[in-house]
Amino acid sequence: MVYMVVAALSVGKSTYDLRMSKNDAGISQVFIAINPTAYAGEDYADAYIENMSEYIKTSAKAQI
Repeated sequence: MVYMVVAALSVGKSTYDLRMSKNDAGISQVFIAINPTAYAGEDYADAYIENMSEYIKTSAKAQI
């Protein structure tokens, strides 16, 4: 269902269309912007972002 809505809104190709054409040009995409302060409050959003930033800064680097 989501694929159909995204393809329709973006006038792009759905996953079905990509399988049929074997061409990955014109892929459908939709970007959604959400304002976290509107539903969680500014204090919560700021604290969450700060906590995630600290976690990322202190996490171990991946061994490749």
